[in-house]
Amino acid sequence: MNRIEIIKVALICFVFSFFLSKYFYKKNLKIGSKEESTFGGLVIFLTVLIGILVSVYRFDVYIWKIFILFSFMFLLGLWDDYKELSPFRKLFFQVIIVILALFFGFRTEIIYIPVYLNYLITAIWMLVIINAFNFLDIMDGLCLGNLLFVSLTFSIIGFIKFYPFNVFYSIVIFSSCLGFLPFNYKKAHAYLGDSGSLSLGFLLSIIAISFSYARETNPIALLTPVIILGLPMFDFAYVTIRRLLQGKSIFQKSPDHLAILMERNGISQTRITYKFCFISFGFAAAALVLQFGSCVSGIFTLILVISLFFAMVLKYYR
Repeated sequence: MNRIEIIKVALICFVFSFFLSKYFYKKNLKIGSKEESTFGGLVIFLTVLIGILVSVYRFDVYIWKIFILFSFMFLLGLWDDYKELSPFRKLFFQVIIVILALFFGFRTEIIYIPVYLNYLITAIWMLVIINAFNFLDIMDGLCLGNLLFVSLTFSIIGFIKFYPFNVFYSIVIFSSCLGFLPFNYKKAHAYLGDSGSLSLGFLLSIIAISFSYARETNPIALLTPVIILGLPMFDFAYVTIRRLLQGKSIFQKSPDHLAILMERNGISQTRITYKFCFISFGFAAAALVLQFGSCVSGIFTLILVISLFFAMVLKYYR
């Protein structure tokens, strides 16, 4: 599958996602137990499936292995959208699906460490990314905006280095999210829900470890996926550490997310989304510079972006 064919699939996914979202909106499709519908997860799931079926990869075992894992996480999220599972039950099933991913052969291959540590790092990585995007799905366009920047960055790397499978899934995610964006941005009509945020976070965690990043002249480029996913990871770390310092359970929901604290300080949801997306763009730019430019320039850009994030944290920490 060449680059032109991948772009064609991306356009089909965008059109399908947009019109399916529009159809669900007109039919007032209600998914989930909350007041707002979470049909975004279903739209993304069906669009990814369509993307596979219209591509030459529809007979490829590797593509379907990833989709099976994606489907399991989607079903877990859908279950949670309707029943609101306890944090421990949800984490338990996440661990089961992550173990299945390891069994399917998806893991890091860092040559400097033993194999068992690669398995452990992969499991922790997947669980953190899954829940990091779930944490961000609390405001109009917030999670979706970051998903767009992350998937676009992986798409750019995939196109330049041309990893066909990786760029295929990356650009299908980007196109699917872009098609759903008008219905999730500003006075959102629908949300991704756990079915969308959990499954997309899981899919991106797999894509992220499927690239080869490091170069002999720039070994620090190995950190590229961590930088691309910098915003959701830093936000996840912020909420987790904050709860620990306040003696709260890290698994229980509470209004201590950075975005919520900013809203309480009088900032509109739209401005908050713009601020988060700007920082996500900064992480993406730093990752691309580190991957294709000089090591010094990449590190400088990264330090600047991290400083902006922590400046925002310190300003609104209470």
